[in-house]
Amino acid sequence: MKKFLVFLLIILSCFLIGCKKYSNKIQNTSYDVSIDIDNINKALVPAATKGIESNVGVTVYSGTGFASYMAYGTGSGVVYKGTCYLKDGTSLEITQSKGHDDIDYYEYYCITNEHVVKTEGKTPKVKVYIPDIELHVDGSLCAVDKYSDIAVVKFRSYAYITPATLGDSDSLEVGEIVLSIGNPGGYVYGNSVNFGIVGALNRIVDVDRDLNNDGTNDFNGSCYFIQHDASINSGSSGGALVNCKGEVVGINVMKLYNSSDTIEGMCFSIPINLVKDNLSKLESGKDIKVRSLFGTFYSLNEIKNRDVFDVPSRVSLSSDYTYDYGLVCDTIRDSKYGVIKGDIIMSVNNININTTSELNCMLHYNDTFIFKVFRDGSIIEFSYSD
Repeated sequence: MKKFLVFLLIILSCFLIGCKKYSNKIQNTSYDVSIDIDNINKALVPAATKGIESNVGVTVYSGTGFASYMAYGTGSGVVYKGTCYLKDGTSLEITQSKGHDDIDYYEYYCITNEHVVKTEGKTPKVKVYIPDIELHVDGSLCAVDKYSDIAVVKFRSYAYITPATLGDSDSLEVGEIVLSIGNPGGYVYGNSVNFGIVGALNRIVDVDRDLNNDGTNDFNGSCYFIQHDASINSGSSGGALVNCKGEVVGINVMKLYNSSDTIEGMCFSIPINLVKDNLSKLESGKDIKVRSLFGTFYSLNEIKNRDVFDVPSRVSLSSDYTYDYGLVCDTIRDSKYGVIKGDIIMSVNNININTTSELNCMLHYNDTFIFKVFRDGSIIEFSYSD
């Protein structure tokens, strides 16, 4: 018995020694994560100031021409371009006009939303509100992009307005600080600044569009948006989303809302790079036409999971289609692009297509298209220019 106890003690001692030798140790390490608030203020205050300098208000009035005009809607606008005209008939770049004694007037262009200036079939009258001098001046609507919800308004003023610097929305990162600037609730709360971060990039959201201004939505399309939580409200539409440098990286357009107030911080802005592509056309008075492949399409995900998606039995994939992306054309109403019933659209401009929303975005934001489709067992390519 004693020998057994001695042997047991030896085994137990070895176990305890082994446990001590191989035991895990938790080591606490401290990191310096102090934040200098002064440095943040030094960045954000100038950014907000720069954004406010280019902010204006846009109010559209409607009427028949025989009756007095009534205010129809109010939003925000971003002045991005200006020219100084002198009394002798010559002009200057706006940056050269400060301190000049012979100024006749300034002419400005501002970006706003199409839904701010539309009036459902009535004759519109546009007024631009300049906050610094609390004055409304006549504006003229140059043109609109109904799909992207963008409009350009031109106006004249004797007041100097610093045009915004249009930044690069493609350089944005999720988590980056942004400020929304505009006139939420109207001009009583004009030049409001709100703080937030970028929540998502290239967010595709389906939107309804009233193409003929009759008050009824007759087109459903998809747009790319910047998602953020820098608060926007009614009246903020058309205002700027700026980065920490004060550069405009987006145009505020909408937020998600429901009556039970269960959705918070879901605001959306149109990426400024998509806006810049069409500014010269809009300034010259050319509306941007809506492009879409009108028809019925089904994604591979829908077809492969038809038990949970409403996909007709006639829509199927051939056994020799081995790719994990693509969009099957079931019906088509407009064949001008070259797509026919039964095609599997694989890519547009070398971008793989998975959903109808992606397809609509590609069609609207480009003028030339290279389609790659799977047809009758073969991959073919064809192009179209609009």
